[in-house]
Amino acid sequence: MFTVRFVRRDKTYKSYAVVQYQVEQGPECISVEMSRTLDGDSCHYEHVGPDEEFEIAYITNINGRTIDVVRQREI
Repeated sequence: MFTVRFVRRDKTYKSYAVVQYQVEQGPECISVEMSRTLDGDSCHYEHVGPDEEFEIAYITNINGRTIDVVRQREI
């Protein structure tokens, strides 16, 4: 089980408890696909990037340790 916390520029956030997640780098933003089941049903997507609602996402494991950070690099 993972917790994915998406943080806005004003430091408010939205969190999801998920079983699996996948990150894809796009040209304009990063897409995070999340699922609460192992078979991948009922996926939900959020986007991280300079023109998106969220600027960064933190993924933590069941012990509360941050295991991944998702952010769009500026070129």
